[in-house]
Parts: sequence; structure tokens; C-alpha cells
Amino acid sequence: MQVRFLERLPLKLLVFDSDTVMFNFPDPLKDGSLTTMMIYHEDFASIIRETFWHYWNNASP
Repeated sequence: MQVRFLERLPLKLLVFDSDTVMFNFPDPLKDGSLTTMMIYHEDFASIIRETFWHYWNNASP
């Protein structure tokens, strides 16, 4: 297992089953609450995986 470190990530994202992306973001209408969004789209999930590898490759071991 490897671990990498970054000062900041713009958003935490999860990719499941090669076509499902889930992410949380602060809810502007409720203090301290999060809104979770799920997107079922294979091409979008692919872009998110590529973004992960970009951040991974630029992070410190």
C-alpha cells in the first residue's frame, strides 16, 4: 500500500464500478451539512480516474 500527501484537494470523489462517481460538497442552505451527488456515466468516471492519477503523480510520497 502506498500513501501520498497533498496540501489540498479541490473535492473528494469516489469512483465505483467504472461508471459511478459520488462526491460530497457543503450545502449552502444548511450550515455544516453536506449534499451528496451520484453520477452514473462511464465517460465522466473515466475523466475522474484520470484526474486522480494526475493528483497522485504530483503528490509527495
